[in-house]
Amino acid sequence: MASIFYEAQHGEVYQIDEVSQHLLVYVYLHGEAKLEDVVESIGAQNEHAVHSRIESQLGGSAAQLIDTERGMQQTFGERPDYIIHSSALTETGTKFVEKHRNELSMPVEIAELAKRVAALQIEDRLVDDLIDRIDTLEGRIEELE
Repeated sequence: MASIFYEAQHGEVYQIDEVSQHLLVYVYLHGEAKLEDVVESIGAQNEHAVHSRIESQLGGSAAQLIDTERGMQQTFGERPDYIIHSSALTETGTKFVEKHRNELSMPVEIAELAKRVAALQIEDRLVDDLIDRIDTLEGRIEELE
């Protein structure tokens, strides 16, 4: 899937790669999303990878497409770390997803869902075919009786 280049309001250009696209679509579809719930669905390596992607590309200090709820996590260092608990699209992020809907790469769960729907449609046709065959056989049996 190709990257989408997005020029933010402040003039800086951000490359929205495939994993970032997955994240934007996931958050668009789910509303607010917790970081730990997003990792597997979007094909990210871990929570840290999602966190750094939001910070460097999608969040308030970057493209401003995702808004985050933060909390403090005490560490052994001199100051606490700020971690992202959950994220939601900004108004700009929602408009971005809607504008680029046909170009965006879908999260893993949506792609998997599309495959399942296709398989079910095939199974549905097979069931319809079997029902037709059974009806035909029942008709022949009635004729023989």
